Amino acid sequence: MIELGRGTATSTVAPERFVARWAEPATWSEWDEDISSARLKGPVVSGARGVLNPTSGPRLKFTVTGYDPSSEFTDTTALPGARLTFRHLAGRSGSGTDLLVRITIEGLTSRVFAALLSKQFRSAAQSGLDRLVSLLERNHGDTL
Repeated sequence: MIELGRGTATSTVAPERFVARWAEPATWSEWDEDISSARLKGPVVSGARGVLNPTSGPRLKFTVTGYDPSSEFTDTTALPGARLTFRHLAGRSGSGTDLLVRITIEGLTSRVFAALLSKQFRSAAQSGLDRLVSLLERNHGDTL
């Protein structure tokens, strides 16, 4: 497994609010500059499928591969010979809510895709997480 990007933050907003936003693909473009639109087909459950339109590049299909409304949303996109995974974690800590976004790739062609995608994703996890923290802290009063 190769890590392409990582973002961390701490917030005063409850972890469930972050997971709810991550689990609502229609809102991803509000805080992720690399996404034009996204949608999930059906309810948010592990195994649910969706479609993502990046601001550049072809439309991608993704699958929800991990979901816990209080702590995690993970989605995976199948690429030729590889799997691109976005793992989003939120948990309570003494300082509020600790957040982690991790972008990884694995599979036979992962090194090829890593060479192509690493520059794009290196800062994307952190910048997207920073924008989401700002959005939720500004718009929601349901803090810890």
